[in-house]
Amino acid sequence: MTRLAFPPEHFLSIAIAVGALLLPACSCDDPKDGEAGARCSVNEDCNSGVCTSKNVCAAKCQGDECSPGFYCGEKAICTRDCGSDAGGCDEGEVCTANGTCMAFKDGGLNDANCPDVTVNAAPVVPTVIVLVDQSGSMTSNFGGPNRWNAVRNALVDMTTGVVTTLESKVNFGVTLYTWEGPNGYANMNPKPSAPPCPQLTAVAPALNNLAAIKSTLENNTPLDDTPTAESVAAVAAAFPASDGPRVLVLATDGDPDSCDDPDSNGDNGPRQASESAVQAAYSAGITTYVLSVGTDATESHLERLARAGQGQNLSSGAATPYIATSPAELSAALSSILTGVRTCDFKLDGTVATGNESLGSATYNGTPIEYGVDWTLENGNSVKLLEPLCSEFLASDDAVVKASFPCGTILL
Repeated sequence: MTRLAFPPEHFLSIAIAVGALLLPACSCDDPKDGEAGARCSVNEDCNSGVCTSKNVCAAKCQGDECSPGFYCGEKAICTRDCGSDAGGCDEGEVCTANGTCMAFKDGGLNDANCPDVTVNAAPVVPTVIVLVDQSGSMTSNFGGPNRWNAVRNALVDMTTGVVTTLESKVNFGVTLYTWEGPNGYANMNPKPSAPPCPQLTAVAPALNNLAAIKSTLENNTPLDDTPTAESVAAVAAAFPASDGPRVLVLATDGDPDSCDDPDSNGDNGPRQASESAVQAAYSAGITTYVLSVGTDATESHLERLARAGQGQNLSSGAATPYIATSPAELSAALSSILTGVRTCDFKLDGTVATGNESLGSATYNGTPIEYGVDWTLENGNSVKLLEPLCSEFLASDDAVVKASFPCGTILL
């Protein structure tokens, strides 16, 4: 194995500011340099009250209390000679000023004193749960198939289904919701210890989830009631955390009822409760899109739901529901929603120091792309592709983005 034995001063220019993350902040007020509590020079850190070379994590000592293999060296710091037992550090490591080998990431030793750092850029993957109304009215004719089968086909048709085409790019899940309670939970006597409403049949979100979602939709049929508020709340509470967008698609064919009153379709109470549940989901970081399967639902309620799902004012917001009146419109609506939730963002496995964003270089499928024209950096750790490259990426089956940044700009 090739071993590198960099002298300590080389470590000072390594591109990764690890020490800045590891060392505690300290105040060195004594002007006498080199002693505990002293003011450190610009090329040193104050480490446990002792000035040490930059980016070194070391322990203070006064005698022989250092760990095995170390000795109390310069400035009363536990140290050793780098790789004294093997002649140097391993490839991919550097020798720190206190004699320890430390790993670093680089993009090739173009400058042995100060290598660039290559960071991985992984696509940000959205997580989507489709909440499907399993009420009895979903058996109504919908221009050929019934409403239930039209939703199923739009999602999992083996050629055109939106889950079929996007399963490798989106964490898809599905939840069916209904209740078959005879008189409502409020009228059950005695009441069970836990409300049986809503009845949810769920497939947890995951990549490449077509088979499980298809099986669930094919092996279930419409049942009875439409407890939308309770179902939205339950799904939102169990929604998995994600670095990417979290999205709920509510596919329903009518006004909601409730667990307490399964015959309350059309009443303001269940409608308001549903709107509040969608608002609460948005507050929890979940965006909701509303899809009406047919035109039976009250349009003003659908509009308020759609606005709630985007965090807008329920009366004056601009968001609108998707209203499908045919299988073709249903498929187009789902495709528009679910294609639109994908992003052109790539998460880096490091963070670029503020002010250095434009110093990096990036490639798209091996071709160099220009900062500010093809891509930009957000929050120090997210590459965002710009148009028209963004649209090219969204239309592609696969793409690889790589980024590298010069010495001293990456914090890992």
